[in-house]
Amino acid sequence: MKKSAYIIILVSVSLCVLGLAFVMSASSTYSNIKFENLFHLFNSHIFRVALGLFFLIVFAIIPYDTYKHISKGLIFFITVVLIYTLFYAPPIKGSGRWINLGLMSFQPADLGKLFLIIHLA
Repeated sequence: MKKSAYIIILVSVSLCVLGLAFVMSASSTYSNIKFENLFHLFNSHIFRVALGLFFLIVFAIIPYDTYKHISKGLIFFITVVLIYTLFYAPPIKGSGRWINLGLMSFQPADLGKLFLIIHLA
């Protein structure tokens, strides 16, 4: 990786650590009252941060030419997932745009944005 990639990773990790401190500071009382665990929301957030950093490193290691070869497949995949979401996704908080994966829910439209950027780049 280039030096600039290491700088971006360092800045990202620094912002994540700062964000973790903010989440702990802002949500500890609420977490203790609602879940009877001072660290419940902090632990949930740290899991998501670790998952995001893992994918950041994985996508940084993969050569960008690889994305050119798989972009059409990604667009097809996300189109199928979005059509599934449109007709079959159960409503979460009044909206049927979420897919529940057990540990977490996500909106496939966010992946669609990412895949579209990869395809057009």
